[in-house]
Amino acid sequence: MNEQDSILLDDYFNGLLTPEARQAVSERVETDSAFAEEFNLRQQMEDWPRREARRQALAGTLGTIGGEYFAQSSTGQQPRRHLTAQVNWQRWLLAAASVAILALAVWFISSPEPATYRQYAHYAPLALTERGTAASVASEAETAFNSDDYPQALTALDRLLAEQPGNSVARLYRGLCLLELNRPAEARSTLAPLAQGQSVLRADAIWYSALSYLLENNPEGCRQILSRLSAGDDHYAQSRELLKKLK
Repeated sequence: MNEQDSILLDDYFNGLLTPEARQAVSERVETDSAFAEEFNLRQQMEDWPRREARRQALAGTLGTIGGEYFAQSSTGQQPRRHLTAQVNWQRWLLAAASVAILALAVWFISSPEPATYRQYAHYAPLALTERGTAASVASEAETAFNSDDYPQALTALDRLLAEQPGNSVARLYRGLCLLELNRPAEARSTLAPLAQGQSVLRADAIWYSALSYLLENNPEGCRQILSRLSAGDDHYAQSRELLKKLK
């Protein structure tokens, strides 16, 4: 892979691309096998810290149980005859528990990473002033959103939408603020006019409406919304990947 593609993927996974550029990446994943291989590798690298934390926690549990088992097995003391059956029974239980937990560990580590909102919630920085909106309130919304101050960004976007109710970018990012504030139902309500319309942000609104169901641990709701995305839409490739994890 050349340096330009490597930089492109860095920007993609750091949320620095515009929606149009992200769509171009998604389309290329569908058609360029070498690029898709690198993309999937980067995705696995993004997921690794979460999986590694889970492995370490599980390894600690196994270490504790294994230590208890071998401590009892290596005391070197001969039990009295009338306690032999009881001790052997306890050892059998510990051995069986160790085997069961080891089997569970193999399944746990090898099982696919469950889909989460945070895993897929990547979006470009808010850039309202470039679109010629009212400078003061738009600048306030941009600064707050891009510094992760979502309560302040939501307040500024509400003021902007009061002045410009047809500002689709402000509406989309209002929905994102609500998602970041863990208010998924309100986010869907905000995004609904865009998701049901024909603007260039329609696919974005559908995608984030689907992700809102991940916040509610509702995979069926997520599937239903994702089914509205078609080949060629923004986030289509991501939606196919997410649907596989929801099966």
